[in-house]
Amino acid sequence: MDLKLYKKTYPYICSSCGEFAHTLREYCEICGKKDSIVNAKKQDYKNAKT
Repeated sequence: MDLKLYKKTYPYICSSCGEFAHTLREYCEICGKKDSIVNAKKQDYKNAKT
């Protein structure tokens, strides 16, 4: 997958479980933790399992 497109599609990440998100939400849909969605950094994309 094209990394540039992936970054535009998933600009957020859960600071608790590490799953990427496409929208900024109040809680993570994967782990359910509240206020854990933050902007993804360059290092987050390097560590991703894509």
